[in-house]
This record gives sequence, structure tokens and C-alpha cells, in this order.
Amino acid sequence: MKRLAEHLGVGTATLYQYVGSRDELLKLAAARQVSSLDMEETDDLHWSKFLVIFAQAIQEQLVQQPQIIVQFIDAGLGPEVELEVAERFLQAMVARGFTPEEALNIQMHIGALAIAGAVAICRERASRARGRSSTARVQAALTHYAPEELPLIRRHAEHYSTEAETMLARVIAPLIERIARERGEELPGD
Repeated sequence: MKRLAEHLGVGTATLYQYVGSRDELLKLAAARQVSSLDMEETDDLHWSKFLVIFAQAIQEQLVQQPQIIVQFIDAGLGPEVELEVAERFLQAMVARGFTPEEALNIQMHIGALAIAGAVAICRERASRARGRSSTARVQAALTHYAPEELPLIRRHAEHYSTEAETMLARVIAPLIERIARERGEELPGD
């Protein structure tokens, strides 16, 4: 708080008039970051492309500001932030022909996938910062088991730890295909 006050050119006491604690400041910063989700220039996109961009925008914010993940887990963001993001998403999907119920169901799936992708990327970066990729850590962990143990994982270990950076694209594609199939639509080409 002292460093922030110095950076802003105000006294610490002045800063505490606006925020009660460091935790409150972190919550406010995380809420502001999430509510500023950049979804500019998406109005003309097909819903499938919009879903990908929406998920990538969430994932990117979480990767850039991992403390938001912690605030989300700790319920520190408050429902207001989630509601604002959900409302923007629902409006965009209703404008594309979905019912609010369909859009909300999709938003829950997309949000979960984006969060999982962000966690995977943050975890992989932390592993590499410690000197080993997740794949290398899995291979090393397998040495702690007898050769006959975990036969299926051993056979498919290269698939167990997948590229975190591309995980979101791989897991969102089947969801989009399922939605298109349910709607009786053909997906547009790239």
C-alpha cells in the first residue's frame, strides 16, 4: 500500500480513505480487469467465432493477471463482475439468434474452459520457471512407479501433458461443433 501511495503521489492515509485494505485493493483491481474484457469489433462475427474470441479474451486476462484466478476461487470478485460479463455475453448471443437460456448455458461452458486453459498455461509457465516443462515432470514422476504400474498412462504419456497454450482451442472446438449440430447449422470456414 505504501509503494502504491508513493506511485500515486498521495499519502498512505489518503489511499486508505478509498480502500480499506490491500485485499480490498486487489479485489477492486481484479474486478476492474475482468469487467474491462475487450470484445471490441465482434458484432459482425458468426457466433462460433465470437465464442472463440470471448474464451480467448477471458483466458488472456487470467494469464496476464493470475491473481484474478485466486480472487475468483476465493469469491473475492463478487457476483457483480461475473454478472456484468455474463450480461454482455448474453446480449451478444441473443443478437445472434440464441435464447437467453441457451446463451447462459454456453457462457458457463465457455467460462469454465477459459479458466481451465488459463490455469494450464499458468501452471506450465510455473513449471518452466522451475526448470522443467509439465511433460518432463510427468516423465520424471513415472520413474517413481514400477514399470508395470500405470500402464495406460505410460502408453499415452505424450498425450497426458498437452501443450497448455493450445488447450483452449482443442477443447472448445467440440463444444462449438455440438452447438452447430444441435442448431442444424454448418460452421463457416476459416
